[in-house]
Amino acid sequence: MSYDMPEATPSLSDELKLALGEQNFGIKYYRILDGSEFRAEVGLLDDPQRSITVAVTENGWEVVGVQPVTRYPTLDDLLRNTSQSYAQREQDILMSKLQELADKENAREE
Repeated sequence: MSYDMPEATPSLSDELKLALGEQNFGIKYYRILDGSEFRAEVGLLDDPQRSITVAVTENGWEVVGVQPVTRYPTLDDLLRNTSQSYAQREQDILMSKLQELADKENAREE
């Protein structure tokens, strides 16, 4: 008799670190909070003095201390809905990549 091994899933603390590490284009900094491996302080680009505390849970991502609690499926979604600068930078990067693809396609057709 054989059993299928369940796929390994990253721990919440790993998810926190990985997701934050992918956001360097749209945030000033992040710092995992002491004593809480599931929370981090994130410096936003909108205002030099503005930071938020985010938490990853089994149910998604949330901004700590904001009522009502809104959960987002990804850190990207949370930041996009929290920071206008993040949303704009994300859109600028996407448009730049799409333009690169269009330029390559046009060059190939010529």
